[in-house]
Amino acid sequence: MINTRIEISVEKLYKFASDKNELLELEFNIRALYFLFEQCFELRSLFKTQRLERAQKVALILEMPCFKKSVAFSELIKILIFCKLYSKIPSLYNRFSRLLASKSEKITVEITTVAPMDSKSQESITAQLEKEFNNKVLVKNLIDQSLIGGMIIKYPSGKIFDFSLNRKLNDLKYHLSQRGI
Repeated sequence: MINTRIEISVEKLYKFASDKNELLELEFNIRALYFLFEQCFELRSLFKTQRLERAQKVALILEMPCFKKSVAFSELIKILIFCKLYSKIPSLYNRFSRLLASKSEKITVEITTVAPMDSKSQESITAQLEKEFNNKVLVKNLIDQSLIGGMIIKYPSGKIFDFSLNRKLNDLKYHLSQRGI
C-alpha cells in the first residue's frame, strides 16, 4: 500500500518539479537526503523524534546547508514528515532515480528508406513518434536501395512496420498467385 502511494507521489513530484523547472535541484536534494538518511544517525533521529512538532522538523531539515532551495523538495519533506513516510526514503530515491532515467533517455527508432529522408520529413515523423511514445525519440535513418520506395519502421521493442513498396508488391504477387493468376 505505501509503495503504491510513494510511486504515485514520485510521478506527481516529478511533474510538479518539472513545471517549476526544479528537476535538477530536486534530483540533487533527493540524492543528498538518501545518503544522509542512510549514513547520519542524527537525521534519522530527527525524523523519528517525538520531542519536536512536525513543522519544526520540516524547518530544521530545509535549513540544512546541504540542500538546495526548492519548492518541490519542501513539499516532499512535508509529505515525508506529516505522513511519517521517512522510512521509505530509500525506496523514494530508487523510484525517483528510475523515473528520471526513463524520462531522460531517448528512444531510438530505426527507419529504413531507399534514400536519406529530408529534414522536414524526419522532423514530422519524429514529432509523431514522440507523441506516440510520450518521450524523446531519436530517428536513425538507414538506407536500403533495394526497397524501391516507402519505408520500414523498427521500434525498440522489435516491432516492425513495413510500408515499403517491396512488401506491397510481394503482397500483390501472393494474392494473385492464390487466385491462380
